[in-house]
Amino acid sequence: MKFDTYIQRLCVGDSPGEQFTPSTHRSVVTRARDIDALGEKYRSGHDYFYMRFGNNPTIAHVESLLARLDGMEQSVMFPSGMAAIAAIAFGCLARGMRHAVIQNQVFDQTARLFDQLRKWGLLDARFLDPRQIDERWKPPFEGPMLVYLESPSNPLLTVVDVKAVVSRVKAIDHNSLVVVDSTVGPPGVQRLADCGADVIVHSTTKYLGGHNDLMGGVISTSNALHAEFADVRLLFGGVPSVDDAWLLSRSLKTHSLRIARMCETAEKLARCLEQHPAVSDVWYPFAGDLKSVEIARRQMARGGALISFAVRGGMDAVRKFCNAVQIIEIASSLGGTASVIEVPGELDWSDPKQSTIEGLRTIPGGLIRMSVGLEDADDLITDINTALPS
Repeated sequence: MKFDTYIQRLCVGDSPGEQFTPSTHRSVVTRARDIDALGEKYRSGHDYFYMRFGNNPTIAHVESLLARLDGMEQSVMFPSGMAAIAAIAFGCLARGMRHAVIQNQVFDQTARLFDQLRKWGLLDARFLDPRQIDERWKPPFEGPMLVYLESPSNPLLTVVDVKAVVSRVKAIDHNSLVVVDSTVGPPGVQRLADCGADVIVHSTTKYLGGHNDLMGGVISTSNALHAEFADVRLLFGGVPSVDDAWLLSRSLKTHSLRIARMCETAEKLARCLEQHPAVSDVWYPFAGDLKSVEIARRQMARGGALISFAVRGGMDAVRKFCNAVQIIEIASSLGGTASVIEVPGELDWSDPKQSTIEGLRTIPGGLIRMSVGLEDADDLITDINTALPS
């Protein structure tokens, strides 16, 4: 079954009560017929008891959809992507893990989270180029470890050979966990469960939500690991909004169409940017270094809809370009229907102390990140060519 058909059958065929659009269950608590029945609700863990305990019908429905889209057995939803990533860290701590290898180019606040856990003495976190994890690699510590990857990474679009990393990590200690942030490569672009990832995390705010009107995160994993992350959500209180869950169920129905169009346009733009004399560098999974492109094409069905590039002339040229575009908007975040650009290294919230984290790869100051939307590709190319110096 092709992906377009598969996602429709999931969203419609699995909708509760034979509804095309599932209902929104906003009640935080449910009634019981008597005191014994209330106790049974609490002990069963299946009946909807209280919202923080899980099993809200709306949220549970969307979790089921997301798990199957990721090729996993279960999912746990959170109110943001960072809440999901934090739950992974604390879930691993709950499993007794005290060592972590973190990819050396990850989302700014992911890096800050793991560095803070290191400073607190909770986790021995080391930042490392994942290309070093080959058949000869030996970790700097013994015992099970968390290996945290982001592929493609944000904003340098580094693609990690996930299958190779999983193979080496499991050979060293089969109890280790390989986690991949697949936000930039959502379902329809890649399916990292097929590469052996133990846990897949997304910010559903981005491509899965796709309309800049919801915030959320999700962890997809096995039945065996699900309980740890569900317990973290229960104890830390990171329960997603029911309305956001319902909006996500709506968005998933058009996800395959949106991501296909965005990726198609992004590939055209990447080729255009590579050939432009005013552009010095282009970062895109299907462009650049041949070995990296080979890994990307083997692991990804599409190149994704995020592009990063640098223009010649330094920050003055970057500012002129960003202020000259007419169709492309200037905004943070990614994955929405409108094309947007930002300069990650210049954002005020970016912690200047991040560059002091040992082993972390720094982002070039003039790098422009573009999230490609649903506009016509030719119009976007014209907008870019007009804004760039000739």
